Amino acid sequence: MKKLVWVIFLAPWVQAQADICDELAALQADPMRTAPAVAFERLQAERVIKACTDSIDAAIEPQGRYLIQRGRGYLKADQFDLAWADWNAARALSYPVADFVLASAYLIADNLAQDLTMARSHYVTAYESGVGWSAQGLAMIYENPRCECFDLDTAERWRTRFQAFMGDDK
Repeated sequence: MKKLVWVIFLAPWVQAQADICDELAALQADPMRTAPAVAFERLQAERVIKACTDSIDAAIEPQGRYLIQRGRGYLKADQFDLAWADWNAARALSYPVADFVLASAYLIADNLAQDLTMARSHYVTAYESGVGWSAQGLAMIYENPRCECFDLDTAERWRTRFQAFMGDDK
């Protein structure tokens, strides 16, 4: 009986909550996103945080996607520590794009010391998990003369992989 109540009454509500979170904050780099991507500039932090918190609370099983998206809301609201916590929680759930997000933070975040070694490690993990956007980050790292791995040929190979990925990304 409980399962029937769930299917009839609660499942549609849970899906509606998830849809709102996805529609407000889907990340373009996420190969598992279920809605069109939302540019960071267009994020409405308070709405994203509320909708994604509702999705997290309503989910039967933990969903890394909601954590990534809520983290984007926190970042937009200048709450980096909360964003960082959500992204690490998504990584603990083995959500593929979490490594991409963490790598990007290590590469360009204002609130975190740049660490090209950590960024490279996370980008490689994300790329191996199917996150094609990671190739762009790897190209940026390998072309950075401050990186111990500086290698323009390797940077060009990663850039070529990214361009091939973008040609396939519809």
